[in-house]
Amino acid sequence: MALAKIPFYRNRADLFLSESQKAHRKSQYISMFRIVSFLGFLILVVLAANRGDLALLILTTILFIILFGVLVNLHDRVRYSMKQSEFLSRINEEEILRIKGNLESFERGGYFLDENHAYHVDLDIFGKNSLFQLLNRTTTFWGRKILASWISEPAAPEEIPERQKAVRELTGDIDWMQEFEATGRHAEVHAETGRFLNWLETETLLLGNRFYHLVRFIGPVLLMSQVILYLFYDFSFMWILTGLAVNVLILLSVGEKIKIIHESTSSSIKSLQSFEALILMIEKKDFLSAKLQDIASFFKPEGIPASRIIGRLRKILLQLDNRNNLIYQLANTILLLDLHFAIAAEKWKKSQPDNIKKWFQKLGEMEALNSLAGYHFANPDYCFPEISSGLFEFEAENMGHPLIPCDHRVNNDLSFQGTGTIVLITGSNMSGKSTFLRTVGINVVLALMGAPVCAGKLNLSCFRVFTGMRTRDNLEENISSFYAELTRIRQLIDFIGTGFAVLFLLDEILKGTNSTDRHLGAVSLVRQLSGEKAAGLISTHDLELARKTMKNPGIINYSFESSILDDEILFDYKIRPGICETFNASKLMEKMGIRLIK
Repeated sequence: MALAKIPFYRNRADLFLSESQKAHRKSQYISMFRIVSFLGFLILVVLAANRGDLALLILTTILFIILFGVLVNLHDRVRYSMKQSEFLSRINEEEILRIKGNLESFERGGYFLDENHAYHVDLDIFGKNSLFQLLNRTTTFWGRKILASWISEPAAPEEIPERQKAVRELTGDIDWMQEFEATGRHAEVHAETGRFLNWLETETLLLGNRFYHLVRFIGPVLLMSQVILYLFYDFSFMWILTGLAVNVLILLSVGEKIKIIHESTSSSIKSLQSFEALILMIEKKDFLSAKLQDIASFFKPEGIPASRIIGRLRKILLQLDNRNNLIYQLANTILLLDLHFAIAAEKWKKSQPDNIKKWFQKLGEMEALNSLAGYHFANPDYCFPEISSGLFEFEAENMGHPLIPCDHRVNNDLSFQGTGTIVLITGSNMSGKSTFLRTVGINVVLALMGAPVCAGKLNLSCFRVFTGMRTRDNLEENISSFYAELTRIRQLIDFIGTGFAVLFLLDEILKGTNSTDRHLGAVSLVRQLSGEKAAGLISTHDLELARKTMKNPGIINYSFESSILDDEILFDYKIRPGICETFNASKLMEKMGIRLIK
């Protein structure tokens, strides 16, 4: 069970937290040593100046620059290691929260929610306490987008076993899985990449202009020539000032274009660093499954690793991002650095017109698979379903709802097969009918996206799930709950008409009208659906509906029962064959203070 994994995750969380604290102390020591070395440098500079020892001054400066560079590089590596350990500790803490069913702090993916989707709302796919929160271990927008698309649409039958193999393989290496997730957390990659992607799609501003190509070399060469002539020959200083003025005018003439390039790319530098590190992890890993090998192959166009190509752009943009620095501006006036770095960035853009989007897409796929692997590792008792080639086959053993914590979950068996099959479920209030419908639906969604399911065994055909469970009125559009339900049923009929094999899940059909019309409509709808290319589950309180349709071929009756003991209503949430025999509405009303008058 998942609960048995909690000590494992707790040990890892504590271990990585300890490593993070050690790295933090090391970072503080390096910071102190940097301050001490700087003070030491100042003392040596003063001593050298007082003695007039130019050699000592030059040697001290050179050694300090080298030492300071080494310390900065070491400090960056230690701080990265500290953050990596911190992220790993947090990842393991989050796994514990998921096992306990505490999903409040996780991203809800609400921007992917489609109110008119076939099952988004009814099956809690996105939003509070949702499947997306349970599964999502992605760190990039592309990862979230692909995971959301997998939850929203079933995969092709041949794709499902390939994803299952990939998930199984990743599950076998928890260290790599969590390192991959932690690596992606070093940069937030939501909005900043949007401007960067727009920049990739826009026309180049400088690349096609030969004047800028030439002047970026001619300007600095002429200026440096003037400086040399001034130092060693009788040459007027005014020529140097003139050269500087020309360079300034050149920079001013392209200033707006450089600004556009800089503003479009600067905020994506950290994201590119994370992408580079994530892709490098994929490049270094030897995968066995065809799916993972296919993803890895996309990151080696023409034999050059994608991580190196992205790293090249990151370094260019990092240099351009220094343009707000005073030292950079001084060097820029002499060497026209803006032109060099901006043109280099546009050359990169032109050389990689489609690759980077493919890389982001494949990186998103890897993150989605890594999410499913994390979900599988946390729930080792979940099974991978078998996909049947037949139509409308469903056989589940020990199936439960994955969003209900395992220590509160009640599992059930269910099997049916054949076109037009309808499982009609009767039962008293709060006995588990609606939850069971959602249990079936959410496990079918998991199965057809390539994920493990909350069951001991599941064999099923490829379905398109359609639900009608939470229909609501709409005051703004003057729509009653009954009309909203009819509209949803109309969508179901149209959905079946598309030719897909549809598994429908309907809860308390036609509950928004009077009992006579409800009963007549429900009987008619059940009989109509039993003749369609579909199968499904329908829950109802209407015993007469169950009795009237029980002789129809393909209609199977199941029920949830309750019992009353010592004035308390008891539920076991177990599904049974046959029509419900016990109801509890009267007892519930009495407990709520309603006096029943006979």
